[in-house]
Amino acid sequence: MKALGGRPVLIAHGAAANEAFRLAVVDPQAVNALVVADYVPGPGPADHTRVRLPIMLLRGRQGSIMDHASAVRLREAIPSSRLIEPEDCGDWPFGSCSSAAAEAVRWFVAGLSSPYLDFAMTGEGEPVDPRA
Repeated sequence: MKALGGRPVLIAHGAAANEAFRLAVVDPQAVNALVVADYVPGPGPADHTRVRLPIMLLRGRQGSIMDHASAVRLREAIPSSRLIEPEDCGDWPFGSCSSAAAEAVRWFVAGLSSPYLDFAMTGEGEPVDPRA
């Protein structure tokens, strides 16, 4: 975790993202932002739609856990999110393309402290490859 203003950016992978979203709903002051990789919403309550923190959704462009269209729909369901899909990256981005995943996290975290980027209020309809 990296602390910004005393609060960390929480990084979660897969099903662990459910707990990260739950924490952000129950105690929104506990974290500054979330980074979730390979997250597929389950059939239970949709805590992810209740989070009002900046969120980076990370998915390898060649990953099979979630397809691109589903990832875009998830991004649209979470107004405070950004979808990052690095090329030449499969499932588990922190292992299959660790350099691209780290670059994406650095880009996201840098934007959190920028007065020119408001992650919580604006969204993008298409994913970003931070290497492009």
